[in-house]
Amino acid sequence: FVKCGFAGSNFPEHIFPALVGRPIIRSTAKVGNIEIKDLMVGDEASELRSMLEVNYPMDNGIVRNWDDMKHLWDYTFGPEKLNVESRNCKILLTEPPMNPTKNREKIIEVFFLIFLIYLLKFHR
Repeated sequence: FVKCGFAGSNFPEHIFPALVGRPIIRSTAKVGNIEIKDLMVGDEASELRSMLEVNYPMDNGIVRNWDDMKHLWDYTFGPEKLNVESRNCKILLTEPPMNPTKNREKIIEVFFLIFLIYLLKFHR
């Protein structure tokens, strides 16, 4: 799960499944009030998981699929969740014990070069 929010809050603003899904069969239909898109993330993907090929970008806290992880972070910063411009953010990111150095370096690269964040702090 992804837990995200703002400094000063006692609890996360949002908690949602860390998954990315793509339709098994191409469709432009709606299921309930959810439109089936080419790429679905988090809560939307979880609700329609039976109609999607679901991928988990992380395994035991280690990023295994960087493209899907970027989609997950886009969803987190975007209007669906935090609705913030990442370039104005200071990020506190928890990491698993024994996080490989290469994984940490790639996270730093993605956050600074793609999301243009202001500050990144890791915490175990």
